This record gives sequence, C-alpha cells and structure tokens, in this order.
Amino acid sequence: MISTNFDVEMGFTSQTLAEQGVLVLLHGAGADGSTTITDELSNVWTAAADAQIDTDQYKFLSVGSSIKFDGTGDYISTTDDDKWAFAGDFTIDFWVRFAALPENGV
Repeated sequence: MISTNFDVEMGFTSQTLAEQGVLVLLHGAGADGSTTITDELSNVWTAAADAQIDTDQYKFLSVGSSIKFDGTGDYISTTDDDKWAFAGDFTIDFWVRFAALPENGV
C-alpha cells in the first residue's frame, strides 16, 4: 500500500476515491521484484511473465517504485468482478516510459 504521506500529499483517501467512482489507482507501490501489487483501493493485481515491481524507475517520488514490463508477454491481472464491466463514459489514464524507441518513432 501507499504511505500515509503520499495520501496527504496527493489529497485523497481510498474512501474519497471510491466516492468519486475511481475503480483503480495503481501507482506500482511495493517491494523491488514483487509480483503481487495492491492498488490504492485494495484491489490485488498479479504480475505475469516478467512483469514486476521495480525501484530503479518511478514517477511518484513518495512511492519510489513502478511496474516494469519488458515488452515480451508481460501483463497484470486481477480477479473477475462486475465492477470491471465499464458502461457509459470512462477514462483510462497512464504514464509510460519506454526503454527505447525506433528511429522513425513508430
């Protein structure tokens, strides 16, 4: 889980997130090499293939880790639940850092 300091810095709690309709807030917090990831709403995610928590690169200083995908069959999954049946308008937002890009940018 994320630290209390992160909650205070970002101005949210799991209760306020749920009240706003947020289903997942996944910063990739955890121990280096971990393949079990718990998001800020207590959803538990399992990493497959080589996906894992990594502390070498991260977006949020107070979290100090991220989820690393090497690009070969990696993914994360969670239990099936009716809440994942999105209906109406919804937003998916994420940050990505590529290790390298092709010369033509495609």
